[in-house]
Amino acid sequence: MVYLSFRPRWPDIINLETEAHGPHPADAEPAPHRSFLKQRVVDHLILGPHRWPIGVAKPGGKLLDIGCGSGSKLLEFCRRGWEVYGVDINPRAIEKARRTVPQGHFSCAELTRLSFPANFFDCIRIDNCLEHVPNPVSMIEKCLELLKSGGKTYICVPNANSFSFKFMKKFSIHAWIPFHLNMFTETTLKNLLLTVGFSKVEISTFTPIDYLPLSLEQMLTKPPTSARARYRMFIPFLLPLSLAVQLLGLGEELVAVGTK
Repeated sequence: MVYLSFRPRWPDIINLETEAHGPHPADAEPAPHRSFLKQRVVDHLILGPHRWPIGVAKPGGKLLDIGCGSGSKLLEFCRRGWEVYGVDINPRAIEKARRTVPQGHFSCAELTRLSFPANFFDCIRIDNCLEHVPNPVSMIEKCLELLKSGGKTYICVPNANSFSFKFMKKFSIHAWIPFHLNMFTETTLKNLLLTVGFSKVEISTFTPIDYLPLSLEQMLTKPPTSARARYRMFIPFLLPLSLAVQLLGLGEELVAVGTK
């Protein structure tokens, strides 16, 4: 595991998240003007595993989203029959989530400070959140405690062995200081889940087609910024590279599924 040194104090990170942390692309509700075919393309090439778990919930199925943000990505799970719960340290995000998904259950707190009963959830999602917490081991231990037998935890994190990290270094979209406190490789993420006690772990990589263009945008902008003004023009030119790094195992994101 690679981690940020020297680390900011956790209260400062919470304040930074509240003031500066914008929504993740996967946090957006599908645009109403998109055709069915166009939305399918967006889902496959940009959102991909951020839409998991795929399928309809079994009766009474409970889903917890850690780092739920505005809650808009939970609307789809509500439509599929899930009873949804969300946790986030950003009070503004939780306020919006409660308006967006009034039937959901939302808490503004750290997961380890909440008192959900053991064996309560069928599914837990940690979507671009584990890299932000100071103690990822404690979070994964808590997830295992909260899952029912046979339940699954779905994790999406930046890949420390990705193409952009290896060759673009500080300009990679994943080198998001001070927000990203930990970075994982396929080996360290799998070892974390198995060591905590998950019985089965599957890991793959995924490269949203806009991630390499976003990193290139940061390289070309002086000073470096996360602004997304010009990156779309690079997508057609970098699409072959995005597909190639995926095939070479240098995908931008790690996607892990741990079964209790």
